[in-house]
Formats: sequence, structure tokens, C-alpha cells
Amino acid sequence: MVLCQPFCDDFILLICVLDIPGPSAKPSVKDVCSTKVTVSWTKPKFDGGTTILGYILECRSVPSQDWTKCNASTITDTTYTVTGLEENTTYQFKIAAENKLGIGPFGEESQDVTTLGKKNLKSAKLLGLINSS
Repeated sequence: MVLCQPFCDDFILLICVLDIPGPSAKPSVKDVCSTKVTVSWTKPKFDGGTTILGYILECRSVPSQDWTKCNASTITDTTYTVTGLEENTTYQFKIAAENKLGIGPFGEESQDVTTLGKKNLKSAKLLGLINSS
């Protein structure tokens, strides 16, 4: 956009560069149960010059190389509880941010996290390490 008064020698040129968001930070996993975990992350350092509309969360069971989308609709918060996981299975998670120009690259994968089996879940509840819900 160029703004100039008639017959002037000076003008102002404003340039606004928009892009897809940068990668989100490495997600952290907490509240590990037998079939669900809670994943949280921080917003990407670069939002692409426009508002972040939401996030895409993917997971895989280790050692598989196949990633699966965890959310049916866009996640608008920076925390999400993933349900429907298999007991006593090791998973990794990764996040990508989305703005009006598209989906940015996925960030670094989470550390491996293993869901609890029934025996471990009972012990963890007795020790007060997790909620009994």
C-alpha cells in the first residue's frame, strides 16, 4: 500500500508479510491413565503475522512411524485430553498450529509416554499418584 499526498516527494510504503505459523514447542504429557492422557504445549514463537485459529494434534504408538490425528475438530486451547488409547502402550505426540493461511510444520515430538495397564492403574490410585476418576 502506498500513501502519498499529491505533489510530494516523500511517500510511505507499508509492507505486511503474512505466512503460516512456525512450529509449536515440544508438547508435554501429564495425567496419564490407562486409556487417556492430557497433552499441553505453548503457542509457536511465530504466528505468521495473523491470529492462530487452532491446533492439530497427532499421536503414534511407538515404534510405529504412522501418525494419527487425535482431534476431530480444531483445538483452540493449548491443552487437550486424548482418549481412546490402548492400555500399557507407549505413545508420542506432536502439534502443528493453524492460521488463516494454513497449517504450519509440526514441532518436535513429545517424550515417550506409556499408558497404564490395569495393575499399574490400581497401584497408582492407591498411592495417590492419579485421580480415581
